[in-house]
Amino acid sequence: MEFALLAAFGSAFAAPPLTKIIPVRTGWILALLPAALFFYFLSQLGDVADGRPLSVSHDWVPAVGVELSLYLDGLSALFALLITGIGALVLIYAGEYLAGHRDLGRFYGFLLFFLASMLGLVLADNLFVLFVFWELTSISSYFLIAFEHE
Repeated sequence: MEFALLAAFGSAFAAPPLTKIIPVRTGWILALLPAALFFYFLSQLGDVADGRPLSVSHDWVPAVGVELSLYLDGLSALFALLITGIGALVLIYAGEYLAGHRDLGRFYGFLLFFLASMLGLVLADNLFVLFVFWELTSISSYFLIAFEHE
């Protein structure tokens, strides 16, 4: 699960340069990651349905006992599937709708950052991680709303 989050955040930062390298149909290319994550979370449904939720925990700030804890149960799996499935479709739609826009790469980055933040929010297993991803969702929402600032 932590690699899914890292890949989503990494794609957010890779989107603007990728759009400059491949200016046509970049939305389709970028949508491959959320689609792959959709199928990853879909493959985990068997274990979750059998009552074996996935849990991952890493030391984040060990001096104060803060851990980066992620948890995938039925509800978080449902939301992870919604976030990644709809996210892939939105990336494709945005690419076609904003085709030729000079800041399309930046918009893709904001969308993927929002997707990764929401994914972290639904997978969070402690209050501190939930708060961090809640704030990242708020910041990325602001970036999306302010995209057409002129």
